[in-house]
Amino acid sequence: MSSSSDSETYEELGDFIVDEEPIQESNSQDESNEPDLANDRIRSLTTTLQPNQTPAQKLLRAHIAVLCSALGGPDHTSNITPPPYKLGHDALACLKDIKRWIRAVDERQNNYAVALACADSGLVKDLIVIMCQFDKKKTGIKVEKIRLACLELLVLLTWPVEFGAELSESQRLLFTEVRKVQVGYKKLILSYLNGAVLKSVIRLVLPVIKKSRLDREPRENQILKLVLYLVRNVVAIVPANASVSSKSSHRAVVVADDLPNGVSADDISINNVVSVFEKNKVLMLLLTISGSIGTEFDKDMFGEICLECIYLLVKGLSVSELLEKPTPKDPTNPSQPLQSVSTTAGMELQDLLASETKRKQSQTATVSTRHGRFGSLLSIKAPDSNPYVVSGQEALFTTSSTLTKLDKSKTWKNRTLFKYDSDEYVISRYPVYLTTTGRNILHEFVKSFLSGGCFNNLIETMSSRLTTISDMTVVDEYTKASYFFTISWFLSYEKQSIKLQQAQDYGSVGAALSSVNFILLTSYFRDSFGSKSWNSLHVAMLCFRELIQISNSLFGKQDADETDRDLAEGIIRKLFSFSDFVNIIAQIPQTAAKHSPAYLGVVVSVVNTLLESFETFANEDVELYIQSRRKKSKSKRNTERHPEALQDVIDASDDEQDAATAKEITKERKLDFKLTEARFFHTSIVNAYIAYLSRYDDLDASQIKICFKYFHRLFVVRKDFTGLYRLDFMQLLERLHHDLRGSSRARVDEFIYYFMKKFKIALERFPMPIELLFPRMEDLSCKIYLATGELYTKPEPNTRGPRLAKQLEFVRDFNRDEQVKILVSALKREDKLALLVWIISELERILSERILDDSSIAELNPGVHRRLFINNGNLRLLLKLIGFDLPFTMDENPELPTSVETATLTEFIDLIKKWKDQHGEFDDGKEPSFFLRAREDDEEEDYGEGDDIAFETAPGSGERMNIHELDALDELEQSLSQRSKGHARKKRPQRVHEHHRTSGERQRLPPVTRTFNSAEFVHDSDDESDDEKDAEFFAREERLRTLLGESGGIVDGRQLAEFKLRWAEIEKNGGVLPERRVDTSELFVNDDDDDDDDIMSDAPQSSTDSSKRSADEEEEEERQEVAPAKRLADDDDEEIAHVKRKRIVVSDDEDE
Repeated sequence: MSSSSDSETYEELGDFIVDEEPIQESNSQDESNEPDLANDRIRSLTTTLQPNQTPAQKLLRAHIAVLCSALGGPDHTSNITPPPYKLGHDALACLKDIKRWIRAVDERQNNYAVALACADSGLVKDLIVIMCQFDKKKTGIKVEKIRLACLELLVLLTWPVEFGAELSESQRLLFTEVRKVQVGYKKLILSYLNGAVLKSVIRLVLPVIKKSRLDREPRENQILKLVLYLVRNVVAIVPANASVSSKSSHRAVVVADDLPNGVSADDISINNVVSVFEKNKVLMLLLTISGSIGTEFDKDMFGEICLECIYLLVKGLSVSELLEKPTPKDPTNPSQPLQSVSTTAGMELQDLLASETKRKQSQTATVSTRHGRFGSLLSIKAPDSNPYVVSGQEALFTTSSTLTKLDKSKTWKNRTLFKYDSDEYVISRYPVYLTTTGRNILHEFVKSFLSGGCFNNLIETMSSRLTTISDMTVVDEYTKASYFFTISWFLSYEKQSIKLQQAQDYGSVGAALSSVNFILLTSYFRDSFGSKSWNSLHVAMLCFRELIQISNSLFGKQDADETDRDLAEGIIRKLFSFSDFVNIIAQIPQTAAKHSPAYLGVVVSVVNTLLESFETFANEDVELYIQSRRKKSKSKRNTERHPEALQDVIDASDDEQDAATAKEITKERKLDFKLTEARFFHTSIVNAYIAYLSRYDDLDASQIKICFKYFHRLFVVRKDFTGLYRLDFMQLLERLHHDLRGSSRARVDEFIYYFMKKFKIALERFPMPIELLFPRMEDLSCKIYLATGELYTKPEPNTRGPRLAKQLEFVRDFNRDEQVKILVSALKREDKLALLVWIISELERILSERILDDSSIAELNPGVHRRLFINNGNLRLLLKLIGFDLPFTMDENPELPTSVETATLTEFIDLIKKWKDQHGEFDDGKEPSFFLRAREDDEEEDYGEGDDIAFETAPGSGERMNIHELDALDELEQSLSQRSKGHARKKRPQRVHEHHRTSGERQRLPPVTRTFNSAEFVHDSDDESDDEKDAEFFAREERLRTLLGESGGIVDGRQLAEFKLRWAEIEKNGGVLPERRVDTSELFVNDDDDDDDDIMSDAPQSSTDSSKRSADEEEEEERQEVAPAKRLADDDDEEIAHVKRKRIVVSDDEDE
């Protein structure tokens, strides 16, 4: 430090340093008479500087030492042993001065000089002694203030320091020394009278806790917060990371000891911490405050610090280890020790010995027992005449071991190593080993924390606090990580404990399964991925994995608790509809292999759990779901929990269309699942799985099983063979085959058998598999060529226009502001923010034109948004609300008539701008679509540009059907020619579109009779009424139906030819039916055919099956179906008495 900086520092310290005696002027002659020898000795003792120490720092240390001495010390004149601590006359003033030094130097100047000076003077030991000695005595206000000052200094000196970019240069130099000092403080707090200082500070705040929240003063809340900070500091202090100094991989690695002298790993271990906490009622204090936050304690003041204390207690703990029951010792077994290891060093040594034993076993397995001690040398000559020398017995075991030995000797230029940049919030920096005592204490604390409702209360208050914050970026990353990691840990604990107890109740962690928490998690997930904060993303994936695993287990069990299952269903259904969120999850595994193994393991398990959840959802019994929800909605309707695709069906009182609707929804879900599943089989994701499985020595059987489930889904289920035809994967399979044992080995061998079977077939077809040497390209044409050897022809683009959207209307009367709010919010939910910006700009353009010329008819220029003006109902309703004439084809543009005034246009522009920038919130958190419904008079719902034209003869039918131009007989012949022989057709149920109705209007729709024009060609005269043609057409259709009824249906080509001959005779006779011929040999289906005919399994067998229909419909249908069969039975009763009959019902309105 330069002389100028030293003088500036002296000036800054001038306010604190006061000379006891004033400086007196003296003559130079008197100074010369003083003994020079004494001056030299004093100067050498007081002014000699240590290395890297400035005069200002030495003066600062001297002043702190004076203040610590003035604070007090042991009273050796007392007869008590050990001697009591005696306070100085100005003890309180000394404590306040030390606090001022810390604030002025360490915090303002970014330095640790005062903290290290206090450590040299032994200040913390004095503070602990003062707190403990004056704990039980009835003292006055002065001593109470001294205890509070001691508490505040303890918090300041034990505040955890973190190494980061925000540290100054001096702080970085002193970081390791400060961390060692704090580790010594932690041992002193825990060991002095078994942690009596903790009990002392709790007694200090007991009067504060007894008071009600309204009677508590702000100063008392701050004292309670100081106590929680001290508890947090004690748990958070751990030794610094091992300092590694290696500039290159060839030099030796030097690891420095980060524990100070006199401190062992057991002194600061989590076992000692929780043991001292239990003895001094610290755990009970945490339970009391966390269970009363929001009611007795302010959530903004105490929520975050309580959450951090819980997070630090469980960080690094293994849930399975905590739930593991200790195995009883067998005294007859000599291999087991008589006493279990109860020290951290002993358990760490056990792990090292186990690792050493495992490596010895793998090494001796490849070494010959007789000649293992002798050296060996092997020379291999390559085809290019270059010799390679391999030494060691393991190189002679197998050919693969020889090649492996050669690979190990190679110096790789660009080695891909793991980056440990994602484990800061998940894995403890110091190894955590639980002893039996520590495990029991933590287990009881966690059980009390869950059963007492403390967890739910803490999570609910923190989630409400996070939701009230408009911008999540202002919240510290550490706080968000501690929140979601605590949720994930307790969810994992509850999930594993439920497995052991064979129960299914997640009520103790219900707050973590709420929809609010799921929204917070998805937002945190997106923000972490967008900012590339891998530490935060690791925590988000941990929480997301536990949430999805529990939801999936509850969703797949019918006997689960109703409330828990509703929460689980809501999570799965929302996740299945979040396409952008699923895209983010699909991108994460593509780069996961670059990060830590723990991060990669979480990513692999998340993908596996997500695919299982989507598959369960796609295969759900939708019909059963509709029926169960309908029963429940009779007592209580909750429209928010059901997707709109099912809500109308659930709320309806008609059960007729359940099967058809369920089949259609299941088909759509399976299609969406296939599209979603395809995103997770990219080559980069396959690389991540292979990289994860390549560390099979560190994986257990369940983790290996997860990998092979993914490979099975890719190779066997999806039959994407080229995705795994790669040399690195084959080499990995070979190593797994040789090294694995037990159930994992059997699973690998089974997969290898199927893999090689398919690979041999592919090798026979393509004898030169050059693509094995290179990564597969993800282009569709390349995939098809590698799989089939055929060139891919890109299909022609579909030029069909967009389907016209349904006309929407509001469910009730809203004012203009509410209407615009609903529609703009609906468009924002569809990610149409760019569309709203474009609409505002277009409306402003039209407004400026109207101001200049109010008689002009303005048009919107859709451009890239042209299709949305046809198929987006929300946009069409918004334009209609403004006053536009809506387009119905792609060639038309929305027009604004002159009747719309400029004031109205200005008002709409302001409202759209307002709700574009603001977040639209509705009552009870409802969606904008809740306030919209399809118009009941909407007759254009099935019409789209490019559809085949079909005309209605009954305008009031209410629903348009697309009928082909084929004649009824020609259409029947065409359908029979395309159908497989020997199978009867089933009658398809009619589609009934129920419009959105209110709960009072939802009634069963009456049957609607429709009549249609059918002709080979459509003439212009069809627009006019033609009664003769109509009568002739219906008579011909009646003859056709009668003939089909008598024959019982057509099932093969021979019957079709016979039917044509019979029809020709009828037409020749002028429509008169000739004598009836009955051929019963092949017009009936035996009973055995019921089992083989999958198509007819869903068809109605008789009129008695339609129990859900009305009585009039049943009687009419029964008369129509039974009459032909009765006539045939009367003709030949003996031949057909022993068989059942299936018949085809043909109607002119059946959708072919």
